[in-house]
Amino acid sequence: MSAGMTFLLTRHKFGVHPDMLVTKLNIEKAVFECDRCVNNHHDSLRSAAEHIKKISCIDTQSWDLLKLAAAFKVICCPEEKVELGEQLFTRRQLERLRDDAPKYKDKILKMPCLVVYNKILRARDLRLKTARVLFRLVKRAKEAYEAEQVREAASDHETGPHRKEIHPGTTPVIIDELTESVCDIIVSAGLKER
Repeated sequence: MSAGMTFLLTRHKFGVHPDMLVTKLNIEKAVFECDRCVNNHHDSLRSAAEHIKKISCIDTQSWDLLKLAAAFKVICCPEEKVELGEQLFTRRQLERLRDDAPKYKDKILKMPCLVVYNKILRARDLRLKTARVLFRLVKRAKEAYEAEQVREAASDHETGPHRKEIHPGTTPVIIDELTESVCDIIVSAGLKER
């Protein structure tokens, strides 16, 4: 299991050991590709964020890239309701961005900002869906692992520790049905981009 996958599982308090689960590479690849898509726009969004600081006097240093992209969506389309806009920004920030939108006319390009916003939003959505599938996989694998431990403990009790056949490690659990749904998510996300 990769360090990134281990970090993700540990962060969400899943006590997973590498011998409990064989994770298909598609899940890791989906999470990696989502992060890569978002991080590809890091430099351009951070440099464009300087305009927000200068024009609207809003400090964006602690904002993540989704929030920056959403801010530019608000600036580019002040009359439209931005998905997640009310969750990401205070009412005052939204009003300031909308009121200052005409001041950004020669500072930022509308179409690239909208494209970046849509890519980041799709990537975050795909990452969330993939994480949900991963958590279901981990839960089912953990249940299977615990059931196997109970069976082994029962067989130890019946046959005694000396007559037990010893297997190195634990047989990994592979759950193909959920992994296939991850593949479907990845394929559908790829089709939406085209």
